Amino acid sequence: MATQADHGAGIQASVRSSDTRPATLPEIGISRQRASEMKKMAEAGEPAIREEVKRATSEGRRPSRNRLLNRIPAIAARPPEFTQFALWLRTGADLLARIGPAATLAARLTEHGMAIPTNHISGVGDFLRAMEVVHEEA
Repeated sequence: MATQADHGAGIQASVRSSDTRPATLPEIGISRQRASEMKKMAEAGEPAIREEVKRATSEGRRPSRNRLLNRIPAIAARPPEFTQFALWLRTGADLLARIGPAATLAARLTEHGMAIPTNHISGVGDFLRAMEVVHEEA
């Protein structure tokens, strides 16, 4: 490894090795609440921040992080199984198409001890393709 002692001042003094972990937010003095606020502000985007600055200036007050955060609509937490299901719906038809015909998938599943009738697999494929059409039209 290159070191300042061996190669001069142009070499960084502290190089992260493979066993060095990144600092956590509390270790660098950032609370989880503050990190969450900054993430929400980043998600709100620059136009929303500029609008708060403009509004505050026109009202003769300092821009307020709290006012900006209060204008950001809350997104309800979603159970992880809903997220997994939505991902499956979005990618399922593509996955089935890559595997091949329903009969091929049924045979491969049977080889691995998972007997699923071909007509069930075909039905799932039809359902997923129909969902893609509905999703594209929405």
